[in-house]
Amino acid sequence: MSDDGHLYLCGGVDYAGDSRHAWFDAAHQCMLMISASCVYMLPLGTSLDPVAGTTSAACASTIITMLYDFNEPATSCSRRGAVQQTHSRTPVMYLQLSADSQFLAVQRSDIEVQVLHRGTRTSYWLLCSSRAGNRILHKGVVWSARYAKTPGLQDLFLVTRFGLEHHRVSYKRHSCVLHKTVGFYTHNFWYASSHGVLLLSTGSRANEIVPFVMGGDKVEKLPKLVFATTVNKQDLRLVALYGRMYMVYSDACSMKLLVYLVGRTKVSCVRSMNLTVPPGTALEYSVVDNVLVCHSLDFNVSFFFDIKCDTDDPLSVPLPISLSPPCSSSNKSKTTPAQASKNTLNELYTSAFRVASKRDGHERCVESPSSSLTSILYARCARSETGVDLANFADDKRNLSSSLSSPSSSQLAKKTSARQHQCATVVEEMLVTDHEVAVPRFSQWRFYPPDLVQRSRLTNEVNQMEFRKLQLNLAGICRTCEYCREILPFLLRRGDRDLAKLLVLNVVRKHIVEQQAHLSSIVQLLSSVQTACGCEGRHKSKVGRKTASNASVLHPNDRAHSRSDECFSSRIAKERPAARNVSGSLICIQQTEFYRHVWKSILDDTNVATKSNLSVYIVEYIKSLRKREVQVKNITYLALAECFIATGEPAKLYQFVRHHVIADFAELAELMVQNGEAFPDLLQAGTDMYFRLNDRAAFLRTLLDHGQAEQAIAIAWQNIGSNSCNASALPGVAFFDSLVRPVTSSKQPRSSLQVTQMLGHLLLFLKVWDPAALECPSKTSLSRLASCATVPFPDEMILPSSRLTLRKAFGFEGSRK
Repeated sequence: MSDDGHLYLCGGVDYAGDSRHAWFDAAHQCMLMISASCVYMLPLGTSLDPVAGTTSAACASTIITMLYDFNEPATSCSRRGAVQQTHSRTPVMYLQLSADSQFLAVQRSDIEVQVLHRGTRTSYWLLCSSRAGNRILHKGVVWSARYAKTPGLQDLFLVTRFGLEHHRVSYKRHSCVLHKTVGFYTHNFWYASSHGVLLLSTGSRANEIVPFVMGGDKVEKLPKLVFATTVNKQDLRLVALYGRMYMVYSDACSMKLLVYLVGRTKVSCVRSMNLTVPPGTALEYSVVDNVLVCHSLDFNVSFFFDIKCDTDDPLSVPLPISLSPPCSSSNKSKTTPAQASKNTLNELYTSAFRVASKRDGHERCVESPSSSLTSILYARCARSETGVDLANFADDKRNLSSSLSSPSSSQLAKKTSARQHQCATVVEEMLVTDHEVAVPRFSQWRFYPPDLVQRSRLTNEVNQMEFRKLQLNLAGICRTCEYCREILPFLLRRGDRDLAKLLVLNVVRKHIVEQQAHLSSIVQLLSSVQTACGCEGRHKSKVGRKTASNASVLHPNDRAHSRSDECFSSRIAKERPAARNVSGSLICIQQTEFYRHVWKSILDDTNVATKSNLSVYIVEYIKSLRKREVQVKNITYLALAECFIATGEPAKLYQFVRHHVIADFAELAELMVQNGEAFPDLLQAGTDMYFRLNDRAAFLRTLLDHGQAEQAIAIAWQNIGSNSCNASALPGVAFFDSLVRPVTSSKQPRSSLQVTQMLGHLLLFLKVWDPAALECPSKTSLSRLASCATVPFPDEMILPSSRLTLRKAFGFEGSRK
C-alpha cells in the first residue's frame, strides 16, 4: 500500500513520558514537557526530517532542550510571591512559550496563570476577571505570534467564558498588566499562531463566529459570521494555504466543506467543496504542502482538496495513510528474529536521552494532585516507522513479548528496570501486525497543525508518544489521478519541484505515446505546462522574497537579553525550514527539460517515433509558446527537426526551415548536413547556415566531408591566421583525404597532369596551413600526414617525373615497395 497510498508518514520523534504533562506549541512547532521539575522542549520541525537511521546517545541528547527549572530559586514580582514556593504541589494544566522564547505561560487552574521570564526567573501571576462564573477556557492561554515593537514586551491573551483579556508582559518594567478586555460570552475558540487569527464562538445558540486579527499591540475585530446551526469545536478549523489564512467549516446538513478566506477587513466564503463521506462523519484536518487533507475518523481514510483547482470534488478517492514511505517495503532486513529484537532493544537503550534532576542523592519529581510525573524522559529520532525494520520477525512477536514482560512495581522503582521497560514499550508499539499496518486507526491518532500526527500507547502506566510528519506521495497520486483534468496544475504547485517536473513530463509523454486522448486534449495538456512568467530562477527569487517578507512580519529576530537565550532563539530560527512555493505559483518547466524527458525520450524509440505523429504535437507546443509570448528555444526547433528526420520526412524539414523565421544554430545545421546525402537541399541549407553563423571550421569540414576539397582550400586561403579556423581544428590530413579519395574512387578517371597539378596546389597550401604535418622525424620514417592518411598515395595517377618528388614532399616513403 505504500506505493499506492496518497499520504505516508515520514521520519519523526518519539519519547516515553507522561502525555498529560506534554503540550503542543504550534508557534514553535514543538512539544513542551514537564519532567523532574523542569520544562523541556522537544522540537518537531527539523527533527521530523529524515535523519540517520541509527542514533547515538550524543545525537539524542541534542533533541531536547531544557527551558526552565522550577527547583532553582525564583524572583517574585507579584502579590502572590509566597505561592511560588509551593509550585511543586500546584498542578500544571497548560503550558505555552512566547514568540520571542523569553516567557513561559503556565496555567495553574481555570482562573490563574503564572508567567515566568526564563532569563531573570521573574514570576508574575494573573487572574481572570472575578465575574461570577468566569473561567479560562481549555487551552485558552494564547501568546501573540507577532513581535511587539519594544524588545522584551509580549502580549498574552486569556480566552475566558466572558470574553478576551489582553495582558502586556514586560521584563524591563517588571510588570504584567491588563491592557484591554473584549466582552463576549464565549462557547469555543480557535487560534492560528502562524497568522495571529483568533475565532470566538458566541451567541445564544453558539452559531456566531467573531474573528480577530491580533497584531501584537492591537487587536482588530472583523465582521462576524452567523451560521444557521450551532458551531461545535470539531465543525470549524483554521488552516494556512498558500500563505493565506482560511476558515474551514464542515456543513453536516449539505455535506459541504465551506472555505472562508480571512482577510484584513472581512471573512468571505470563496469555495464550497463536496464531502464524499456520510453525514455526521467525524473529520480532522491537516495541511500538507498547501493541500487541505480531510481525515475520516470513522472510516480511517483521507482525501484532499487543492483550493487553486477548479473542481469542487476531492482530487482522489479516499485512501488510508501509509505508515511507511513509498517503496520502503522492498528493503527487507536480513537479520534473524532473535538478533533483530536484541539490536532493537540495544538501539533504543543507547539512543534514549535521560532527563533527571538529582537532589540530595535521589531523584525528585514534581508532585501533582492529578498525577505524579515520571522523573525519567526518553526521546529518540527515527527515519520513519520502518527506521528499525521489524518486518521479518513480526511472526515472532509472541516470543519477544514474553521476553519483554512487564516488570513488577518494585522493579519499576529501580532506574535500570524503568529504562528497559520504556524501551520495551517502544518495541511493542513498533511490532504491529500486518493488518494494523494496512489499516491505521485514526481514532487513536491526534492531528496537530499543520501536518503532524501523534500516536500514543499506554503500557503499564507508561506512555510512548510518537510524532510523525505527513508527506504527499506524488507518484502514487499521479498514478491514480493520471487522467484527472487538474492533475498537471496540481503537480506544478507542489513544493518538491524536481519530482513534480518529472511526473508532469511523464504524464505528457504517456498521453502522446498511448494516443488515448484527442489532439485537443493533448494540446490542453501542453498549455497547462506552460507558464508565461518567464525564467524559473526569477520565480524562485520572487518566492524567496515573499517568504522572507512573511517571516519578517510573523517571526522576526529579536534581540536576546542573555547569551543562552540568544543561542536558543538562533537555533529555533535555523530549525524552521523556508517554505517552498508558498504562493502556489506554477512551476516553470524549461524547454530543455521538455526536450530531454518528452521529445528525446520518444525519438530514441524508433517504433514509437514513427507511429506517434510527434511532429504535430511539437508544432502545437511551439504555437502554445508563441501564444503565451514565451520565446521558443533552439532546443525545441531541434526536436522538431529530429522528428522530421526520424519519420523520414526531410522535405518537411527543408520547407519548415525555408518558410519560418528561426534563428540559425549549429546543432540544426549539423543535423541537416548529416542528412544531406538523402536530400541534397538539406545539405545546401545546412552549409548556408554554417556560413551565416560564421563558423568557418564547421563550414570547411562539411565541404571536405563531401569531397569538395578544392573549394575548401580556396576558402581556407581566405581564413589563414584565424584563431577558430586553423590546423588545430582542421589538420592537413583532412584536406589530403578529401582530395585524393574522389580521385581514386571516381568511375571517371582524371588525367595524370590534372592529378599532379591538384597535389601540387595542395602541397603549397599545406606548407602554409599545416607545415608540421609534412615534416619527417628521420629519413626512414613517415610524416604525420602519411601515417594518419586513410587513403594511399595515388602513384599510378601521377606523372612519373613528379611521382618521387611529391611522395617525399608529403612524407611518404622514398620509393614504392
